[in-house]
Amino acid sequence: MCYLPFGLKRRWHDALRPLVEQWIGNVELEDTDLYGLRRYTRGSTLMPHVDREETHAASVIVNIGQYGMDEEWPLQIYDLHTGEMTNVTMQPGELLFYESAKCLHGREVPLQGDAFVSLFAHYRPRDAPRWFLEEKTEALEWNYDGLPYSLGDAEEQVGSKTRRFVVEDASSPTLGEL
Repeated sequence: MCYLPFGLKRRWHDALRPLVEQWIGNVELEDTDLYGLRRYTRGSTLMPHVDREETHAASVIVNIGQYGMDEEWPLQIYDLHTGEMTNVTMQPGELLFYESAKCLHGREVPLQGDAFVSLFAHYRPRDAPRWFLEEKTEALEWNYDGLPYSLGDAEEQVGSKTRRFVVEDASSPTLGEL
């Protein structure tokens, strides 16, 4: 893993938070953790797991880069709406939003490539740090219409089946500043 300078880590966490807040229906979030850059190498796997309830209410994976890939490396994730495991592949510059404390996720298929690099950011509701103890009678309906979002230039991702996400608020950091 590459450890990031605190200032850069804070800047990235701050830049990603509004995207995650929008995804979960404009719930105000607080930062809890940001991991990475995490570099996986040929043959790597990730055992299926769920993340910590206290800190990982809403999470995002940013695929930073892929090198010498022989084939896609899918993330298996439990879909809360269908009740089934789903394979999700990502390209560099794409984001995947998910409830990492609720959704079982992992990469059981060994990586067939030289390297796969990702960043992981986690958040929880600002006014409910013990959100996971609250009784929930129904699943939240997320404001999200596709897996995954793209942070990259569409020209760089020829053949990618993602949609481009553009920050229009001039007061927000630009995607290029991530």
